[in-house]
Amino acid sequence: MKNMYLILTMLILFTGCKNEEVEQYENSIYGTWKLKEQWLGNVGETSVNWSEVANGYSITFLENNNYSSTEFTICQNNVNNGDFSLEENSSSKFVIISIQCNSTGNELIRKYTYTFEGNNLILTPFSYPCDEGCSYKFKKLE
Repeated sequence: MKNMYLILTMLILFTGCKNEEVEQYENSIYGTWKLKEQWLGNVGETSVNWSEVANGYSITFLENNNYSSTEFTICQNNVNNGDFSLEENSSSKFVIISIQCNSTGNELIRKYTYTFEGNNLILTPFSYPCDEGCSYKFKKLE
């Protein structure tokens, strides 16, 4: 009878771990993402919904905290490379991206809140650049 309890306990343990691993993978910022939609807040008195982006840039978050992007920035590189860190408080999750600009020697630092909507990553600038609010929706590339 003891063996039966031991086997049952081990089965429950292993099954629980697999479900947790799948959930962590689905809600992970790590990987390569492509911009597919943007929300640019209110224009005048009209609320604007998500609008599709043609030829959106891609971003990559690696597990070693390296970051790269094909977005055009003040660094004026074709690919922006740098580091990122993740922070969390009781109400939000943040990603802080730090890009070292080789051409100017400056550092570009951006802070976003991030959430997941299905398989999409939503990045919202924490303090800039949109006065009326903006967000960016990325689709994970396989």
